[in-house]
Amino acid sequence: MMEIIKKSDETMTKKDIFMLTKNQSIRTVKSLSNGTKINVCHWVEFKDTNASGEIVEILSMMDEDGSCYATNSKAFKEMFADIVTIMDGESFTIEKLGGKTKAGRDFVTCGLL
Repeated sequence: MMEIIKKSDETMTKKDIFMLTKNQSIRTVKSLSNGTKINVCHWVEFKDTNASGEIVEILSMMDEDGSCYATNSKAFKEMFADIVTIMDGESFTIEKLGGKTKAGRDFVTCGLL
């Protein structure tokens, strides 16, 4: 069962919550090209059960155009949380960044534009 941990604001509608958590058109951040911009208008952190039955924490963001993107990347979620804290309620745009670790593993994070 899904559980909302945190959301961007109290004005989000039930439709916004659905679009960010359950809609089949949500794209993974990992699938985006580096440099892809997201003009974040809403976001939500939630817990859900994955296909393996494990409980995972997911960050989902909605762009101003209604597109939604989700990730469970720790690095991305930590950087996003820092941006949210620093922006303190102001609107913001992020870009998807990524690469390979020294060990050769892919990673994703984000930057503020």
